[in-house]
Amino acid sequence: MRLAFLFTCNLVWAQNALERPQIGVMIDASGTARGVYGVSASVTLGDAMLSGVLSSACSDSWCIFKTADAVVVNGQPVPAPAGPAIFAIDGANAAIYFPGAKQLAIWQNGQLTPVETKIDGQVVGLRSDAGVVQFAVRRRESTWIVDETGAIVNAIAGATGPVMLLANGILYADGDQVVLRRVDASELRFDAPGALSFSGLGLNYVQIRTRGSSFALRVDAGHERIFELPEPAP
Repeated sequence: MRLAFLFTCNLVWAQNALERPQIGVMIDASGTARGVYGVSASVTLGDAMLSGVLSSACSDSWCIFKTADAVVVNGQPVPAPAGPAIFAIDGANAAIYFPGAKQLAIWQNGQLTPVETKIDGQVVGLRSDAGVVQFAVRRRESTWIVDETGAIVNAIAGATGPVMLLANGILYADGDQVVLRRVDASELRFDAPGALSFSGLGLNYVQIRTRGSSFALRVDAGHERIFELPEPAP
């Protein structure tokens, strides 16, 4: 794992006239975190920040990364269960689920605190709002949203691949498309054949990793669009 962070405790996306606006941070095909600069459909990548990244999530002000055996924030690694993680940023905190260990934890004030849950099934998505955590759980061929006790809150019909629980809806893969479903049950569909994973690229942007490419999806209402992300030269 190589650390080369330029983040401070309060990461601020560059916005002045002399700097490129930053959409967020993506994970390239080699597992390296890189800043994404520009505007929708016209972006460039920054230098490598962190290598060996398995999972990530970014808000408008900070990012959290999972490497093989640590959670990394602001360049500081904290030991964590092995393997990838599912993140849900909640203000200055984050809920984290470690699928390998089947463990929920809360990131707060630079510390990782395990939390007991009663979840039956494969956790594929996570949401945290003011400390209240919900899970997207796959059971047999169905996908459900449940609370920390395992009680069913809602169903996600049609989900066949990765799922992300958003503040204002659900993002899920259905065959060769990803579906953005709002809380009013309205839907938008985008072509993304072979979607393998979703991650929080930045405020209102989700990175979609497919078998051969990576895309950014803007999810805020009225501005929805999908575009391919560049990859660094080998």
